[in-house]
Amino acid sequence: MDGPRFLIEASEASSIATNSGLSLLQLLPTFVKSAQTLARPPLSDYHVSAVGLGSDGRICVGVNLEFPGLPLHHSVHAEQFLVTNLVVHGRTRLLALAVSAAPCGHCRQFLQELRHASDLQLFITSDRQKLINSSEINTKPPSSSPNLTNPYFYRTERERKRESRKIRARTHPSMAYVDHPFSISDEDIMTDSSYNNSPPIKEIALAVSLLVFGTLGIVLGPIMAFNRVGGDTAHGIFFAILGSVLFIPGFYYTRIAYYAYKGYKGFSFSNIPPV
Repeated sequence: MDGPRFLIEASEASSIATNSGLSLLQLLPTFVKSAQTLARPPLSDYHVSAVGLGSDGRICVGVNLEFPGLPLHHSVHAEQFLVTNLVVHGRTRLLALAVSAAPCGHCRQFLQELRHASDLQLFITSDRQKLINSSEINTKPPSSSPNLTNPYFYRTERERKRESRKIRARTHPSMAYVDHPFSISDEDIMTDSSYNNSPPIKEIALAVSLLVFGTLGIVLGPIMAFNRVGGDTAHGIFFAILGSVLFIPGFYYTRIAYYAYKGYKGFSFSNIPPV
């Protein structure tokens, strides 16, 4: 790859493969090392490259980019650069890609959400440009696999089920648990009759009482002060202040109870403290 090139046309890629005596898939890892020089990571100085083959025969390149002075999430990952590059040049399907290092968790999710992700072939090369796995790696864990170093890609079906059971045991009954990537069905929603979200009658009654007596104090206090009930204005001011003190928590928790009863998002009876 002479110069900063991020796309190799199908005819040129085919010609290079023929002259090298390689297939297009075998050609991808050979570009990884030189593609790393295109990365721009001024913060980490860690150069990552990804070289992918599109369904139209073109080869696209992606590298990581970092931007000084900006938060980390503004960085561009090589795999995302590659997919974006592929889409910009014609929206072709990504058949395979070779990367200089194993994708991070963020990029694994990104790749898993691609259409036809289960058919995507992924090649991970070492610093010596040696192919770790030839053609069996994809973005979903296979049912059986060799004893390789990356547990995320190479767990056996038995190990995956055992891990799923452990996670289920730690999951709250009101939470949804998904043991397969990025799809939720009704079966994933686990309910338990022991999970109690019934209205706390005693606490709600107290909140309503505070609201009522607080309102009465706020209304009657100024009237008592104006008419000098008790001989001066002090009694009226006292009842107005007391009414305000009672009204604030009464209104707050009555409002929570009402919205929780109506099913508004973010409101729950559990937000009302027990008495």
